[in-house]
Amino acid sequence: PPIQCVPLPLEVADKEARKDAITAYLDNVPPEQITSEDDLLTILGAAFADEHIAARRRALGLAKAPWAAEWARDFLDSAPDRKLVVFAHHREVIEALAADLRGYGVVTLDGATRAADRSAHVAAFQNDPTVRVFVGQTQAAGTSITLTAASDVLLVEPDWTPVNNYQAISRCHRI
Repeated sequence: PPIQCVPLPLEVADKEARKDAITAYLDNVPPEQITSEDDLLTILGAAFADEHIAARRRALGLAKAPWAAEWARDFLDSAPDRKLVVFAHHREVIEALAADLRGYGVVTLDGATRAADRSAHVAAFQNDPTVRVFVGQTQAAGTSITLTAASDVLLVEPDWTPVNNYQAISRCHRI
């Protein structure tokens, strides 16, 4: 079947955590000042020009990780025969997700993963029914590997280049 992408808004009940996540990108801009899509694009454009954007992006990923892990646990509990592929950008976010999901059998792959371990992690995810979660760094695991043991992908920190997200998702949808 064709690939379907569905936005997954993470409901953050804690108002302070939500405020912190918003201001991770939008310092000194109260959310109520964002009144239209054009305003948001202008503000985000300014944020991306900020020399501290990498630190802000990392902080946002870390803020999202607990809620993303909660969603993943709910998904895995509701479908005990399914596997899940999760992509993130920052190593700390990958580590946080893997720690939160360790009870489901997790393998990780990022830029620091040794070549010999890469193949072993992919093989474990593909062949071992007790390994239900693959958490990968989009740049390191988003191309050239096969993860067809799963058909569901969660992008916790989507890449800023849409084709990179498509390539990562396609790891589960290879012909």
